[in-house]
Amino acid sequence: MKILPNNSCYTLEEIKQQPRLWQKIYYSIKSKKDEINNFLKPLLDNTISRILLIGSGASAYVGDTLMPYLSEELKIPVNSIPASEILNNPYTYLKDLSNILVILYSRSGNTKETLDALNTCTKLLQNSHFILVTSNNEGIFSKEYSDKSNFYVLTLPEESNDKGFAMTSSYSCMVLSSILLFNINNLETQKLYLEETLVNSKYILNTIWSDTLNIVRRNPSRVLYVGTSELKGMSNYCALNTLKLTNGTVYSLSWSPSNINQSIKPFINDNTLIFLFKSVNNPDLDYNQHFLDIIKTQDKKPFVIVVSENSSYLDSCNKCFYVNYKDSLLPNIYLVLNYVLYAQIFNYMYSLHLGLSPDLPYS
Repeated sequence: MKILPNNSCYTLEEIKQQPRLWQKIYYSIKSKKDEINNFLKPLLDNTISRILLIGSGASAYVGDTLMPYLSEELKIPVNSIPASEILNNPYTYLKDLSNILVILYSRSGNTKETLDALNTCTKLLQNSHFILVTSNNEGIFSKEYSDKSNFYVLTLPEESNDKGFAMTSSYSCMVLSSILLFNINNLETQKLYLEETLVNSKYILNTIWSDTLNIVRRNPSRVLYVGTSELKGMSNYCALNTLKLTNGTVYSLSWSPSNINQSIKPFINDNTLIFLFKSVNNPDLDYNQHFLDIIKTQDKKPFVIVVSENSSYLDSCNKCFYVNYKDSLLPNIYLVLNYVLYAQIFNYMYSLHLGLSPDLPYS
């Protein structure tokens, strides 16, 4: 593993650089407002009937994270489909579809599975358009599709092309860029959300390390990430991030708080760490509290962390991290950018604690 001058690895830098990259993405997309509108506006006004979000590996969880938000925001059907499913069952997902907007995510722009899924979509979908989101301006996405009329290639800052094994800044940058694309005529509101997100994120990155070290020293053998809506997609990403950075030595799952039943209870024991990510949606239907109440009645006692926009649930968990220091509430999709930092930092520190290299944990 190549060591950086400050004796930290790439993964640490890729965690810490995210707020700076989010700012770069905002101003980059703002500068491209006209070309984005020229591509997107006719489609959103009267053409497309559905949006498909496609990626491979962790990139698939970008789509899982965005799907609930875009469905609500655009009022059209949005589906998140792993590239592998497109390849293995193309007619199940693509048969008889037309006028589709397909968004494909690939950090390198060279992922074979994603490129094959793209080729499959171009063959089977009629009158459709494509947005390709990548962190690599030297990849196939950027080099071969930038000049095609029914394609728009969005290349993220070069620094988001993570050198570490796991997707880190590339994940959050893909999420934010997609939010901004579909709010291209509402960027001032998005700027307010982003500014608050940046304040929260910088506070997290300055203060979380000692608390995380204490959690790491508990040596959990299992990690459960719990969230709903956009936070469920993010939980999928977090669980994979745990598996990758611990080289599969720590079991990890993502779950929904409304689904606390016999199928998940065997996973929860005294050595399980639970991250519950609190949603701001449906405050009157509080499955988070229900989940915590059920956990408290179990014989097995996991260590429960609640990550919330405020200090709720302090009496129902072992540790509560809250991210919002103003009266206003951030939408779930922006909380993703704050909440994901807790998992990324935990996984990075746990990888080191296990004697692994976060950049190449299987070496």
